[in-house]
Amino acid sequence: MKTKKVDYKTKETAELKAGAKKLQVETWKMKAGAVVGKIKDTSAIAKNRKNIARILGIISERSNL
Repeated sequence: MKTKKVDYKTKETAELKAGAKKLQVETWKMKAGAVVGKIKDTSAIAKNRKNIARILGIISERSNL
């Protein structure tokens, strides 16, 4: 019986792409909130983007995104 070789690189890439899409949606939500709330501090959005990514488990601690 042949064992099926799992291509981890493509699997990982697919997971990262899915995660990036989630992150993009969250960022749009925050940007919309910033526009609605008239928040001018965009650095807060950047910080929140990283925090949300970490919470969603997209960015691991060792990643430098």
